[in-house]
Amino acid sequence: MFWINFILFFKIFLIIGIGTGTLFPKTNTTLFNNKRHDQFHLSGYGINMILGFKLEIRNWFVLVEFKLGYINMPNIRTGVSIYDKAKQYFYFISPNIVFGKNI
Repeated sequence: MFWINFILFFKIFLIIGIGTGTLFPKTNTTLFNNKRHDQFHLSGYGINMILGFKLEIRNWFVLVEFKLGYINMPNIRTGVSIYDKAKQYFYFISPNIVFGKNI
């Protein structure tokens, strides 16, 4: 009897996902005393994946998740001229732990 109540007392959810998107930054720069540039511009893309779990005990929960991703920005505008640009890429890891209550 205790085991059945124990099972109904907890809920565990698995979280799995992938995502992708384009990057439209507004790079507000003044570089080498040139004219300021602050226009939105398509500069690259990003991809990510997430893995985690959520443990619920009555109305309280603990959410633990890890997000891994890659950002590639080969065309960042740094000035008014189309030749004024930069590029960068990077990887990221984002661990999150959240405690909360469902209302």
